[in-house]
Amino acid sequence: MRFLSSLFIIFSLSVSAYGVAATYDPTSEVKNTLTVTLPKQDLELNYSQPIRLSQVAVDANTHADFYNLGVVLGDKNKQKNSEDRRNEVINSLSSLSRETSLFSSKNKYAKSATQLSLQLEKTSFVTRIFAPFDADLLRINDKANPLLSGNYQLFLGPRPIGVSFFGAINSEKSLELPLIEHAIIDDYLENLPLSSVADTSIIYVIQPNGEVQHTEFSVWQNKPVYLAPGAIVFVPFADLPADYSSLNDSIVQLLRNKAF
Repeated sequence: MRFLSSLFIIFSLSVSAYGVAATYDPTSEVKNTLTVTLPKQDLELNYSQPIRLSQVAVDANTHADFYNLGVVLGDKNKQKNSEDRRNEVINSLSSLSRETSLFSSKNKYAKSATQLSLQLEKTSFVTRIFAPFDADLLRINDKANPLLSGNYQLFLGPRPIGVSFFGAINSEKSLELPLIEHAIIDDYLENLPLSSVADTSIIYVIQPNGEVQHTEFSVWQNKPVYLAPGAIVFVPFADLPADYSSLNDSIVQLLRNKAF
């Protein structure tokens, strides 16, 4: 009887130990902490528990003066998503640059598609969290004020003095033109080396906060779009083959995640 009792105790301890081992998560401490890196300030904000975005905004204000509309918060936990998105777009552009038709061996997109690939390869992207970076606005809007844990990058900088241009332009790098106060898209595109495959009937404007607006290169446009400092303008490709019908939109979504 004494032997059976001892055996039961040993068995019970073994089951108990197994239960602890099965539920222990060695990454739990990482998941329940928060690190926010400020690359431009060479700073790191560390928290011992998940923190609301509003608190990060308050703390960031104590370390830097910055252009509120252009703040970019990147989720490093999902950085692979942004890398995959860029690679997918670049692969599509590479394929487009080799596209030919039954009627012609010439590819009118070859030069511009290759140039845009180079523009994107020279640009850094993140998986961006689209939310205002104003502590007061965040506190009254729970949906825009997420609880953060893990690793993030916070890009803070001064008010830009220019506007960036990507897309069907004759350049192997994105171009930046000085900001023209109260200007419309015509005032900029007249000074750009547009590609022969550029579609100026619809121009994409990505405001610094990630908002996408559409306008056109025309003095007769009824709804002009004014560019904020640091805006990105994407000049799309015209008359894309059917297999590439969504390429312009994919590029816009990628550019929304540009790390300023």
